[in-house]
Amino acid sequence: MGDTIDLTGDGGVLKTIVCRAKADALAPSDSLPLLDFHCDGTLAETGEVFDTTHEDNTIFTFELGSGTVIKALDVALKTMKLSYSFYTANAIYL
Repeated sequence: MGDTIDLTGDGGVLKTIVCRAKADALAPSDSLPLLDFHCDGTLAETGEVFDTTHEDNTIFTFELGSGTVIKALDVALKTMKLSYSFYTANAIYL
């Protein structure tokens, strides 16, 4: 755990698994494209939070591949199961 995985092959979106998902946890797919999640968006340089769903306890919902979120979220969340992960995105994926 804690290993960093390059999801794009160019260092543009990196994933670090903080807590592994259960073996039978579902991942997003073509038949399960709707995602509900909590997140904290922070600036890597300063740690400043620029967006959060935790502060007001809202849930962010979107359909994978719909183009309604930044590219980094589409790339990162399609690899995620119910777990705690940390993602770092290069500006070209924002």
